[in-house]
Amino acid sequence: LAINTVIINSTSLANGVTLDTGTNELVVAVAGTYNIQFSVQLVNGSSSDDNSIVWYRVNNTDVDASTSLITTSGKHAGANGASIMTVNLFLALSANDRVKLMWSSKDGASVIATYQPHPTGGCPYSPGIIVTANQVS
Repeated sequence: LAINTVIINSTSLANGVTLDTGTNELVVAVAGTYNIQFSVQLVNGSSSDDNSIVWYRVNNTDVDASTSLITTSGKHAGANGASIMTVNLFLALSANDRVKLMWSSKDGASVIATYQPHPTGGCPYSPGIIVTANQVS
């Protein structure tokens, strides 16, 4: 079972949380309780269903009870199987704590997939991963 860091390569808005693109970690500036949410877009090109898990890690330590599992269907009628997993978790963090997402695919068939905008319009860019982090107290 290969364990992978979820790659986060850009931010669109940041206030008190920064992205360390070298380690793919969110770094919080101020201690507090944070609501950290993600959505991961998975695609499976094999003929069999594939289970994937995603979990949180803080300061390189896995967060207990943070793992979520999703099954992405196998390829059918010429189309890859696809699924979206969304999770939010409240974490008590200290200043300069580092949060990242980890993931694994049981059979190695699923991948986190990004879709470019449709060339003739109709749908915008669709990132494979979206993460939001809000300090709530």
